[in-house]
Amino acid sequence: MEKDDKNKIESTGGDKIESKIQTRIEQLPDYEKIIGEFKLQKQAVNELKKELRQEKVNSLTVFGIFASFVTFLAVEIQVFKSITNYWLLVGFSSFLLGAILMFAFSLSTITLNKKGWADFKNPLVILILVFLVIGLFLMYLGRNAM
Repeated sequence: MEKDDKNKIESTGGDKIESKIQTRIEQLPDYEKIIGEFKLQKQAVNELKKELRQEKVNSLTVFGIFASFVTFLAVEIQVFKSITNYWLLVGFSSFLLGAILMFAFSLSTITLNKKGWADFKNPLVILILVFLVIGLFLMYLGRNAM
């Protein structure tokens, strides 16, 4: 009889322990869910990093274009003060405008990581070249008119 009582006690205690272990296992966090959330957060951080890099490029482009137009205006003021020949003045202004536009276009192309010669088939490049050629031609006419 003692042996049966001992088996009953052991089986009852073993069930309690198993039940406690099962309860503890159920209370453990779901690691797969946590890992999935971590991957989502890591992906969101990577997307924010990409956006930040793009914003840096955009701000560099805007700053460069702003600086080129400020330079254009500053030089134009000095030119208007010193040059009296109309053709030379128009030619120099046209050439300077073409040079500033070329700088702004180059800066924009470099910062946007555009590669290849196909980018130079842009109509803006043709316009820039027209300003440069007209400017040189008018400066030549102005120089000969003196």
